[in-house]
Amino acid sequence: MKKFILFICATVLATALASAQAQKIVTVSMAELFDGYYKTTKFREQTQGVQQQVQGELRAKQEELQTMATQAETLQEELQNPVLSDSAKAEKQTQLQQLAMQFQQKQQEVEQWRQETLRNLQNQNMAKRNQFLGEIRDVVISVAKDEGASMVLDTSDIANTGVPAVIYSDTQLDITAKVERLLNKDQGAAAGPAAK
Repeated sequence: MKKFILFICATVLATALASAQAQKIVTVSMAELFDGYYKTTKFREQTQGVQQQVQGELRAKQEELQTMATQAETLQEELQNPVLSDSAKAEKQTQLQQLAMQFQQKQQEVEQWRQETLRNLQNQNMAKRNQFLGEIRDVVISVAKDEGASMVLDTSDIANTGVPAVIYSDTQLDITAKVERLLNKDQGAAAGPAAK
């Protein structure tokens, strides 16, 4: 019985080894492909322009708030003037209260606008990131199939630990350059119509 079990185990192990030898594994750096993809670069440039525009709008809104704060300080100083009549003081006090309410409301609006804008930008970035990764993945799979590979391993350090998931692989197995060429082959065609 023991010999039979040993025979089965040896047969399974031999089959697994033979199967593993028949499989081809290739590697790719998804991080390198993502950074080198022309669409990623183009989107980053567009995003920088949008971020600068948003920063400009935020500065303008903060300047409005600062102007309101300065007006409130001026009203507060005028209230301290001993020569003001009671009716003038009451009027300035009313103005100050109204300005304080407007300031608080404006401050809330600016914060809400900032949060919504940031959330929208993050959502757009994530959608584009997922789109580009999908496009890259499709080309990786296509190249891997052309290479006769049964598995693709990513050599990128996805977890930012300093150590990629694949510690060593033969450079002949790496298809990153081939995939990057295919990804960026349409770069000239994509830039052509926009230049017109």
